[in-house]
Amino acid sequence: MSLYWLAWIVLMFGVPETWALVTHRPNDTLSAQFWRLEQPFGGHVTIVRGIIAVALFGLFFWLWPHIVDHIWR
Repeated sequence: MSLYWLAWIVLMFGVPETWALVTHRPNDTLSAQFWRLEQPFGGHVTIVRGIIAVALFGLFFWLWPHIVDHIWR
C-alpha cells in the first residue's frame, strides 16, 4: 500500500474518530452516524445494512486493483 492511501485512511478516518473519542463525544463517530441513519426505519435495518454493505464491497473491489497493482499511474 502506498503512503498516499495510508495518509487518506489516517486523515479521513483515524483523526475524526480519535478526536471524537478523546473529546468524550462518541455520538460524533462514523459508526454512530450509521446507527442514526438506521433509526427511522423502526427495526427494519437489514435492508439499510445490506445497501451499505453492497456499496462498501463495491467500492472495495473497485479500489483493490488500484491500490495493489498501482494502475492509476
